[in-house]
Amino acid sequence: MQKRRRLGRGVAIVGAGMSKFGMFKDRDSKDLFAEAFKEMLSSVDKGVDPKDIDALYLGNFSNDFFVHQAHWGPIISDVIGLYPKPATRTEGACASSALAFREGVFAIASGFYDMVLVGGVEEMSKRTTEEVAEGLALAQRPTKAG
Repeated sequence: MQKRRRLGRGVAIVGAGMSKFGMFKDRDSKDLFAEAFKEMLSSVDKGVDPKDIDALYLGNFSNDFFVHQAHWGPIISDVIGLYPKPATRTEGACASSALAFREGVFAIASGFYDMVLVGGVEEMSKRTTEEVAEGLALAQRPTKAG
């Protein structure tokens, strides 16, 4: 019999935002996340003060490879004005943002934080098909040749 786990306290999603999808020559990951953050702020019925956000959980698998930039949690935190609050990047290929969501739920359910921001962003549209295939292949399990 599998052990049934319970959250320490309730967790709720209070707002949501999303950037436009498409290929934007003049915009990058930072711009897209900032757009989604702004939309999220406006979606909350009774408003939310960004100062009340305790931490950021960011799902991002591939920007190291495609954008040649690492350290995305703190970078995004700075862009949207949350710095110097904690920022954690989760990486799990196509489930990177789902892992960020999971960690955010755990952080609140445990009582460690009261409000967190969870989101994700990927930027591949400025790369060739071959580059995207190579980048996505980084999620596979390495095997020995021969």
